[in-house]
Amino acid sequence: MQITGAHAIIYGTDAEGRPRDELSPVILRASFLILLLSAVATTAPAQHLTHDFQSFPATPKATPRLMATPPTTYWLEGGLIGGIGLGVLSAYEGGRWCESSDCTTGTLTVGLLGAGLGFTVGALIGGQFPKHNNEP
Repeated sequence: MQITGAHAIIYGTDAEGRPRDELSPVILRASFLILLLSAVATTAPAQHLTHDFQSFPATPKATPRLMATPPTTYWLEGGLIGGIGLGVLSAYEGGRWCESSDCTTGTLTVGLLGAGLGFTVGALIGGQFPKHNNEP
């Protein structure tokens, strides 16, 4: 690449590694391909908007349905089980891997990180199961 003033001219090299005076064939082919594709490219049929969609107006009858409370799930129970289980396991394993004389800080840190991860995963899993109401 040779920079002359504010213009950069990209040259190719011959078999011996000396720069040639003409532009590289790769640059020329790439430029031609970009120009060709930009001239030929059109939008796909799926990208065109149509007016076939029905519009549902917001009516007073639709408002209560949107504001309904979601069904209760076992997210809290799953989070507690996962947090306590993985927190205790992480603290135990963190204490076993510690090689210094004072491992309290490291054990607590690893245990809290494990508890946070376990609570998150447990809450996500527990949230997939709805609680059943005994109401008729």
